[in-house]
Amino acid sequence: MDDCMSSAKSIQDTNNIMWTLCSKVMKIYHTDIIFLIFYLNSFITTFLANSFIHSRMLQQRRKIIMLNRFIANFQMRN
Repeated sequence: MDDCMSSAKSIQDTNNIMWTLCSKVMKIYHTDIIFLIFYLNSFITTFLANSFIHSRMLQQRRKIIMLNRFIANFQMRN
C-alpha cells in the first residue's frame, strides 16, 4: 500500500513538473500568438484597405470609360 502511494506521489510530482513546463512554454507561445494575431490583423486590414482602394479606382475607371463612350456617341450624332 505504501509503495503504491509513493508511486502515485511520484506520478503526481511528474505531472506537476510537466504541467509547469507546459504552462511556461504556453506562456511564451501565448505572447507569440498575440503578436502573430496583431501582425495578421494589420496585414488583413492593409489587404482589405488596398482591395477597397483598388475597387474604388476600378469604379472610377469604369465611370471615365462610360463617360468617354457617351461623349464619343454624342459627337458621332452631331
